[in-house]
Amino acid sequence: MSGRTRELEVAGSSPFEGSGVFEAVISLAASRPGDEAASSRSFEALWRSEFHLRVRDGRFA
Repeated sequence: MSGRTRELEVAGSSPFEGSGVFEAVISLAASRPGDEAASSRSFEALWRSEFHLRVRDGRFA
């Protein structure tokens, strides 16, 4: 994946109140993990990557 830029477009209201850049880990799984497995990230993911999300005035920018 070297040399390629990864871009993900996110729109709408943000769960973050302030403005800034927030780091998020986004994962895809074959089935929905339980709440505890999701919060501890202890589930098997088909794909997982880190992204920086920009937020301005409580909305994704």
